[in-house]
Amino acid sequence: LGSGSRARWRGRERGMADARKTYTAQLASSPASDASDSDTSTTGYEGIEEERRFLGKYIRPVIGLVFLTCVYTPCFAKVFSYYEGWGPWQSYRFVIVVISTIGYGNISPSSDEGKVAVIVCGFTGIPLGLY
Repeated sequence: LGSGSRARWRGRERGMADARKTYTAQLASSPASDASDSDTSTTGYEGIEEERRFLGKYIRPVIGLVFLTCVYTPCFAKVFSYYEGWGPWQSYRFVIVVISTIGYGNISPSSDEGKVAVIVCGFTGIPLGLY
């Protein structure tokens, strides 16, 4: 980084530190308010924290579910279809059964590659499914 970039960075750090001090001073000096006042008055930090809570509570699980159903499951279904010779829907259903830990047992892989794929699918897919 050049000296100008460092100076700008230090200025930003000082600005954030000043904003934090001002915010904590405002919190310390403000009297306790009821719930109706806290809903209407939001500072920049409260808005950011609210957004983080929203993202953590609603958006991340949706992203995980979309990844699981649109990327992870079709990829493993393709692996089982290739190694075991199953149809695409049978492979897809098998991956869903493995990830959800239901384990019907009506179909199972017979090749060594398919058995290894089940182990990998289970070890990676079950935690993703719980996420």
